[in-house]
Amino acid sequence: SSGINAEYGGGTSRQNLGLALLAFQIFQFGIDRIPLVTLVTLLTNIGVYLQVPKLFDIHMPQTHDVCISYQGVVMYREYSRLILSGFYHLTDMHLYYNMASLLYKGTQLEPRLGSARFASVIGGLTVLCVLCVTNDCTK
Repeated sequence: SSGINAEYGGGTSRQNLGLALLAFQIFQFGIDRIPLVTLVTLLTNIGVYLQVPKLFDIHMPQTHDVCISYQGVVMYREYSRLILSGFYHLTDMHLYYNMASLLYKGTQLEPRLGSARFASVIGGLTVLCVLCVTNDCTK
């Protein structure tokens, strides 16, 4: 079990196939070859999906409270959505596709841009994605 439950809006697909595929890809590439910002971002996303913060009694918002919502950010000033939405994934396959993409792009771009600039690119693109999506996930 991935640790995700209906309370947080997540679920499993194909009995954690996405998590298995992601682990395989990370270890096949070589965890020691993944640049720092890419690795920390991968592990943070995986940790949030598996609800690791709850193990330490750290509150985790529900998915509908952090999902991409232009209306939530612009009309209700829920600025935490600008960042938090990037760390929440509804299924393990959603997590897998996003993190496999990050693994490929991060290992190519981070060494070229440098870690600080690459972190800025990730942060900037995360915020822009939220602002560009006009549908409201909270409905």
